[in-house]
Amino acid sequence: MKAAKLPLLLDVGFGNTVPRERVLALVGYDSEPLRQFVQDLEKVQRVIDATRGRKVKTVLVLDNGFAVLSATARETLAERFEGRSYIKESLPDPAAPTLF
Repeated sequence: MKAAKLPLLLDVGFGNTVPRERVLALVGYDSEPLRQFVQDLEKVQRVIDATRGRKVKTVLVLDNGFAVLSATARETLAERFEGRSYIKESLPDPAAPTLF
């Protein structure tokens, strides 16, 4: 029995993706120490804001020292990361009607 191949990119919301193999941790943004950690990273320009101006719910800590801010709930991202719920790769559907 073959295991399902998971997409290489993790959808962190609003069409933004992160390489799955770079993610070290998915952390909720509800603790003061984590907020201070993100502020420290912002000072050295190591934060990627993928929230489109919405409230930060999750911080993805990457193996290269960057942190990605996401407006998507940690539980949702964990499901996507584990492959239980994720968007399909954005390849065009040949059966889909075209508008032009």
